Amino acid sequence: MTERFWEKVDMSGGDDACWLWRGASSARGEKPGYGHIRSGGYGPNLGAHVVAWQLEHRRQVPTGLTIDHLCRNTLCVNWRHLEAVPLGVNLDRGLCPSTLNAQKTHCIRGHANWRLDKQGKRYCRTCMNMHSRNLYAATRGR
Repeated sequence: MTERFWEKVDMSGGDDACWLWRGASSARGEKPGYGHIRSGGYGPNLGAHVVAWQLEHRRQVPTGLTIDHLCRNTLCVNWRHLEAVPLGVNLDRGLCPSTLNAQKTHCIRGHANWRLDKQGKRYCRTCMNMHSRNLYAATRGR
């Protein structure tokens, strides 16, 4: 599988550049997705970045760890850009909406007064109080 793997990698940028996976990927529309390769025969598909990490380190990814792209390029298989980290660390480094929202410290009006409701959703206490006052004034005026 090693030869078949490296045939699908574009290393034209040099050792420090992203090595782009040119084989199959999970791309959907504009999103590049992750590269994958079949492990042989009818075996399962493996992440191309995981295979690259395993080929370099000559071992399986340790239990409880995932391979994180330090370069943020999901099609990169340069082992220098890959790190085995716990899933929580991988998610915290990501750019998905839930991670970006978790990093917010102020509401859209600039208040730093977050609270959690009964469902676990964050809300700004200052904005909620202002909304309640406005609602009370509007209904009281009827």
